Amino acid sequence: MRWIDLSIQPFALPLIHDASHQGAYLCLRCDQGHTYLGEVSPLASLHQESLSSAIQAILEVKPKILGSEFSGLKESIDFLGRFSLPPSARFGLEMAMTPMPKDPIFYSAGLIHRLGEGPKREGVFKVKIDGQNPESQAYLKNILKAAPKAILRIDANQSFSSVKDFLEFFSFPYHETIEFIEEPFENPALLLNLPHGFPYPIALDESLFQGPYQKLLEAFVVKYLVLKPGRLGGYSKVETLVAEAKSNDCQWVLSSCYESLLGLHSLSQWAMLRNNPRAQGFGTYEFIKTHPFQNPPELALNQPMMMPSQAIEEGVLRLFEHSPNQGIE
Repeated sequence: MRWIDLSIQPFALPLIHDASHQGAYLCLRCDQGHTYLGEVSPLASLHQESLSSAIQAILEVKPKILGSEFSGLKESIDFLGRFSLPPSARFGLEMAMTPMPKDPIFYSAGLIHRLGEGPKREGVFKVKIDGQNPESQAYLKNILKAAPKAILRIDANQSFSSVKDFLEFFSFPYHETIEFIEEPFENPALLLNLPHGFPYPIALDESLFQGPYQKLLEAFVVKYLVLKPGRLGGYSKVETLVAEAKSNDCQWVLSSCYESLLGLHSLSQWAMLRNNPRAQGFGTYEFIKTHPFQNPPELALNQPMMMPSQAIEEGVLRLFEHSPNQGIE
């Protein structure tokens, strides 16, 4: 097969609180008449590259992609390994080149994003805490009391500076509904100093792209990896981390970076193909007002959501057709 066209369509994703997130759709066409879509949407607070620099990197490798012959999609992805691409750019191209089934089941962990707010039903929820905020422990206790059957993923955002403070924070009676605590320490190496009696599993997220992480996998408490393909540099890098998780007796879930519905469906399909039954970290969906190509249907948190992939693909392609002057060639 040969790629014959690669076009780029910028978009704005309206978020709640009068915010928005900028991204771009990729449209790859091959000589066999097929069209493949990807998404590039780096976050200023998470990625080192900007959207403009990610697009520029794609434009620089575009002539090489279009000028080569491939035996299939996998060889196309392997070909990208020759180039030094920003993570979000590589993810967007790999998303377009990764074959997916139609009509996936979308299952996500919800978010609790107001102090003292507890989920009113059973499900899987992420709770953000701040190890430097004296009110955070009471906040977490209130949620545990208000929703005793909810499964909670506690995200500390690397806010604890010492093992002592962390152990004091979690000195309350054990709660089996805490699935894991994500990124507790400002210095991730402190994970190696946690006592063997600490009862809760630890999850790695930012540590996986901030520096060497292999030593951290040896910490007995690290039992989960939270994987952001958009930040890690695509599905090929995530495949490596999934293999490492398995060899270290760790579970894994995917996590989003404010991707649009196209990106979320790609992520959910990828997890489904690998038979991962856990709720994936796609709760950022709750902050999206509308998608660039349509008003999405109302979704119930933690419920399977079926929406035809074809409808999403057709919606994205309409952006290319109706706004040709905004595209980047």
